[in-house]
Amino acid sequence: MNETITCIEAEGRPPRVSLPLEGQDFLVWLLPDALEGAGPLRNTVLRRAGEDPPAGAMLVLWVDVQVMGANRVTTRVRRIGPELTVFLQDADNWRELTAGAALPPSGDYEVALPTLRRFRFSLRRASAGAATMGAAIAGSGTTLKKGRIQEKGALWLVPTLWTVYMDQQQFVMGNIRAIGKRLGIDAKTMQYLFIFVGLSVAAGIGFYMQYKAKAEAEGRAEAAEEAVARADAAREASLLGEMACLSERQKLVEKLGAIDEQRLLLAENVLDVTDARSAAIDVAGARMRADALMALDVAAVDHMKRYVVSLMGSMPAPRAEDANPCLDQDPVLGEDLPRYAMLWHPDPELACPLSYVGLMDGLTLAGRWGLSPRISAEFGRPEPALANAPKGGAIAELMSDPRMNDRWSADTLANGLRAVQEALLDFEMEGRPSVLPSQSQAWSLALFAAINRLPSMADGVLNEPAAYCVNQLITEYAANAPAGQKGDPILPDLVDVATGVTTLKLRPSPSCPWAPDAMEKGAQAAFSAATRLAQVEEGGGESLAP
Repeated sequence: MNETITCIEAEGRPPRVSLPLEGQDFLVWLLPDALEGAGPLRNTVLRRAGEDPPAGAMLVLWVDVQVMGANRVTTRVRRIGPELTVFLQDADNWRELTAGAALPPSGDYEVALPTLRRFRFSLRRASAGAATMGAAIAGSGTTLKKGRIQEKGALWLVPTLWTVYMDQQQFVMGNIRAIGKRLGIDAKTMQYLFIFVGLSVAAGIGFYMQYKAKAEAEGRAEAAEEAVARADAAREASLLGEMACLSERQKLVEKLGAIDEQRLLLAENVLDVTDARSAAIDVAGARMRADALMALDVAAVDHMKRYVVSLMGSMPAPRAEDANPCLDQDPVLGEDLPRYAMLWHPDPELACPLSYVGLMDGLTLAGRWGLSPRISAEFGRPEPALANAPKGGAIAELMSDPRMNDRWSADTLANGLRAVQEALLDFEMEGRPSVLPSQSQAWSLALFAAINRLPSMADGVLNEPAAYCVNQLITEYAANAPAGQKGDPILPDLVDVATGVTTLKLRPSPSCPWAPDAMEKGAQAAFSAATRLAQVEEGGGESLAP
């Protein structure tokens, strides 16, 4: 069946573009805003699968066309452009499209861009056979040329009258002759008179409809001028938004007073997804760039941002002056570790506490970051000045602990976190990466937090390195988790772990004696650290909530 897809943009020029499908997949591309001042041009263009897109275009939809039979064609979403959200109008509601969703023959769509701009378009699927059939019905059985359905005005009524004249239906002619006999008019004259009257009525209706259409067109033209002016202003604003960097977009939303949007941008800035992906690709290689994995990664980024924003409204915000002593140690992180790690602490109520000493799970945690003896022994560097504890009791011994030195603790934290991240990203099983690229840094901090709670068995004789415990955890989870497809990450979405949607059942061993809730608490601690940094950058602890 010869299908044609038509893309409609009411305010675009041209408003319609069509593409014969011929049983092939088709793609909807977003054109770049490169022609400033060129007028209300189209946002989208259609291409078949395999055809090159316009230069600089961005993918919106890849539609899979399936021919089920001689007269049946179905369409489904094969792929949605990265960092785009596409909605389909369903009755009076808009629903978000995902890969695999079925598309109706006719539908209205709305696209949300990363720059906060939105635009709409419509897709209409039709076949040449259906159009010809509709023309035949309008003409009461008379066969029309394909060009007939494009005609405007009153001529669409002529085929019906022509049928009356040419087909010579017995019923119609009998009625015409009967009326003529009653009026004393012969049948042939009555036939001509009937045609003349019919044509006159049709012409009158046509002229009236054209007059009415002209009046309505003038009204629509005035409204269209205002709409074009608004569209030009919106297009200019969106173009500025696309060309601006993240900090410029943040200033824009601050000016508009959009608190939720401002916090989403803060979360995006704090999570630093670009650096997380770069670090994952540097260590794990090309498998972190697979299209299927990146499609899942885009959804995970949005999930993390919204979770951090929700925590910003519920967590007490630290003061900037209290957090700065920890943030000032961020040079030890380098380019591969997240800055929010400097505000991590095992106690969710604390952020960068001074001279901290506490007990958790039978462990003595100390220092700004509450480091455990096991982490300190594996990743801490010798500190000659603090090697020999002075005499004077337990308090003096604790105060001489190298963990109480900010620089030593920050260096130990960075060394341990980097080792955990490398072990996490190096892990691979049956062609599946260990984690989503955007969540590699957050997962590393969550694993580090869990390892920080591990006690040392037999005075440390049975201890294994942190990398060994990371590999053991992922291996056991992969063995017990539902089987995934090749290329899918082994570990689940970290937000689901933090919120309890997904539970990692950890089996303790003598070398890695995991606590039952180690990963849930570790995930919560990682996102709490990111939230604290976002709160500090938001205003030094002053809430913007209404």
